[in-house]
Amino acid sequence: MTEHGVLAGHFAATAASEGPILILQDTTEFIYGRAQPGKIGFTKTIKAGRYNAGQPNVLTLCGC
Repeated sequence: MTEHGVLAGHFAATAASEGPILILQDTTEFIYGRAQPGKIGFTKTIKAGRYNAGQPNVLTLCGC
């Protein structure tokens, strides 16, 4: 099972819609470590401290 497989039906139904599409949001933020975060609703990156080796820990926030 892949992310694309799970979401494919939702994408198709949204594309076929002729009326307005409502997006309900509860201000929840999800953190993803992805090579291409733009494909999942990229909103911003944040600095979340440092790893033990001293490298910065940058997180990607995604949402609607």
